[in-house]
Amino acid sequence: MGMLGMGRLYDNYTRYVISFALIVMSVSNSSGQWPLRTVGMTVNGHPSPGYILLAPNSPDSIAFVDNTGINVFARPAQGTNNFQYQPDGSVTHYSTNGYFLRRNANMDVIDTLRVTKGFEVNFHAVRVLKNGNCAILGTEQRMTNLSKTVPGGLDEVAILGAVIQERTRSGQVVFEWKSLDHIPVTDATEDIDLKQRTIDYIHVNSIDEDIDGNFLVSCRNTDEVVKIDRTKGTIIWRMGGSKSKGNQFTFLNDDIDGFTGFSHQHSVSRLPNGNIIMFDNGNLRAFPFSRAVEYKIDEASHTAERVWQYRRKPDVFARSMGSVQVLPNENVLIGWGTIQGSVIGTEVQRDGTVEMELTNISPKPFLTYGVFKAIVGMTGVERMVSADGPQDFSVKDSTTYVSMLLTNVLTPTSIIVERHSYAPHAMTFASEAPARMTDARWVIRIRDSDAVQGTTTFAIDHVQHIASDTGVRLYYRPKEGDGTFSLLPAVYDATKHTLLLPFVRSGEYFVGSAL
Repeated sequence: MGMLGMGRLYDNYTRYVISFALIVMSVSNSSGQWPLRTVGMTVNGHPSPGYILLAPNSPDSIAFVDNTGINVFARPAQGTNNFQYQPDGSVTHYSTNGYFLRRNANMDVIDTLRVTKGFEVNFHAVRVLKNGNCAILGTEQRMTNLSKTVPGGLDEVAILGAVIQERTRSGQVVFEWKSLDHIPVTDATEDIDLKQRTIDYIHVNSIDEDIDGNFLVSCRNTDEVVKIDRTKGTIIWRMGGSKSKGNQFTFLNDDIDGFTGFSHQHSVSRLPNGNIIMFDNGNLRAFPFSRAVEYKIDEASHTAERVWQYRRKPDVFARSMGSVQVLPNENVLIGWGTIQGSVIGTEVQRDGTVEMELTNISPKPFLTYGVFKAIVGMTGVERMVSADGPQDFSVKDSTTYVSMLLTNVLTPTSIIVERHSYAPHAMTFASEAPARMTDARWVIRIRDSDAVQGTTTFAIDHVQHIASDTGVRLYYRPKEGDGTFSLLPAVYDATKHTLLLPFVRSGEYFVGSAL
């Protein structure tokens, strides 16, 4: 595994929970491919479109998770972790073989991402940048004498430092930053034992490309977010909570029982409005709890004002891991890391309303580094409607093949249309089942179904396995993945190859053929 050994890339607790999760999943399988685990998906309201990305949910496979909790588009993948959507539309995940794999929307491998020889890839972070390069997190080991700088320190200590490399598609390193050249070991927080033989003093766990092109780096074991000049490699500023030794910011509206700011955070990112959001694990508070928190940042005056947070009721505490993602409709998806209990992730509105909850329905533990969502492998479009008229559910060159003519919009509401390229799960029928199934299904979600009236049109010229125009049928059930399908009174237009419904309605639809 190289000069460091993969175990040293993680703090002991994180290494334990990841290894334990993989072992528990594998003990019941003696041969062949392990099954992917189904998770519980409770849709309380109006979750944003997309598939869930989480790992590991199998020792030797990876997949997207749809809104029924079932894995789709599974691919072989050894020892996966940190499954994320990238800004260029690709997805990445770590492999215990010691590198990141980058995949396209069809889950085909298109690249292998590594740091250069002499360092080891660190599973916590990789980022595809706006210029097409990749920022990859690595780990280096330096032997250091701490006997004169740390009370009780040893004279021969292996310090694990963070290395960030920006590499082109051809593999050229165009930028390199090493934490040990800029942040001293003694800046580690009070819970990091500096009297050990091996010390993970900084534990970088996320990298984000800032609006101005520089890097925002989350350093768990110093309780800091560090902004790094991407040209010079110098530190522009350091922002941390009460236990940070290098903090340069004043926190506003975020004093909780005398503790300001965050602790042992994960998943730090800059939002388009300039704010910074993160998963705050909260380890070093007197009474630890975890949350998602957003700060308004003034880099000139060095202030960080808390403008939003989400805490579960009652509070929960994740000692390690965790994630937060702001979705295109401003919902926030939170991965809860290592909290006790069955909850894996929660999608909430900004007012705290829970839209969706992801849970472990197995007696075996399910520990995932992060929970993310992306419109990948499917097409999903959300529209806010406030007036009568046509609505086409397409974005650029992606279409759901659904349009609506709204004839009576009583109050503004949101309509989501998703198109999936596989048949519905658990199909039963109120009457005769179609003779031929297709791989075309749609899900429509209307936040307030009573607020809109109109018609819905499905274009089906793209649908395969339709044997005859006269045999086309449209089926419907109110809840995705559950219940009985009924035949709808859709009118088929053989010239336009469309099916017209005299209403708009939430639910799951699919096309079948009577011939």
